Amino acid sequence: MNPIEVSDSQFKSFTDCERKWAYTKLLGLDAEEDKDNMIFGNAWHDGAEEFVKTGSMEKAHAAAIASIIKDKPGNIEYQKLIVPAMLIGWATHWIPGFCRDYEFVALEEWFSVEPNPEIVRVRGYKDVVARKRNTGKRCVFDYKTSSDAYMRDLIATLKSNNQLARYATAERRVTGEWPEEVGLVFACKPKAKDPMVAAENARCDPGMYRTIIQQVTPEFASFALAVEANDVLVAQRMLAYRDMVRQHGPIALDYIPANFNNCFQYGKFCGFSQGCHSACPAHKKLVRAS
Repeated sequence: MNPIEVSDSQFKSFTDCERKWAYTKLLGLDAEEDKDNMIFGNAWHDGAEEFVKTGSMEKAHAAAIASIIKDKPGNIEYQKLIVPAMLIGWATHWIPGFCRDYEFVALEEWFSVEPNPEIVRVRGYKDVVARKRNTGKRCVFDYKTSSDAYMRDLIATLKSNNQLARYATAERRVTGEWPEEVGLVFACKPKAKDPMVAAENARCDPGMYRTIIQQVTPEFASFALAVEANDVLVAQRMLAYRDMVRQHGPIALDYIPANFNNCFQYGKFCGFSQGCHSACPAHKKLVRAS
């Protein structure tokens, strides 16, 4: 059997709505959603990676701006102002404390592991791999450019964070050891409506940059293994859907359920929701066009 390759974001997409996952993963459709937040996060990631590699804020800004210009967000001028300001704030308020306790080992480290080689290959990038200075143990962190509200949601559910669980089990499979810690590094977007005020806050407010750490205790390791076992079960359903689509084409999406409870999340509608609520969902448009 040819295993299905799945990232953490695809597991999340499948959990949110199996049909939306199938639209994007199996049919390659674009949800035509507002991608400004994704573009913002990618630009900040690019700038942060460049700064850690080179120590140059000028090069970090250039990398971030190049990413913004390439992807053309709707609020491009706002992003060109705020992302560099957040990079300055992060480097000023977060980097010194982090480097006191950790040594950077790798940035955007690729991983690909097979919890069940016949069913699923879990793959992705770890934003930051660092070594704890006082123990020499590896730790894994994920950057989040988020709103304050989303940060609070993630902090409240840290002990049951599936993404961090997948990072932990991937480390164990690749290195043979559990990481000592996994965690989230938050660079929160400024709230001020005035862009100049927002940029000043991003540069000067240390509270916008936080690290939330989860020790990989035996309890968390047990949770991570349970997540991995469940991922295999979920991947079996994904494989079944993949085979259905390969055999029957887009009409097979009739048998992949839409989760109408998740059409509206964090203030935005799913890009496929209008079609799913009508008599002409996206896959039926493909069938009619063929």
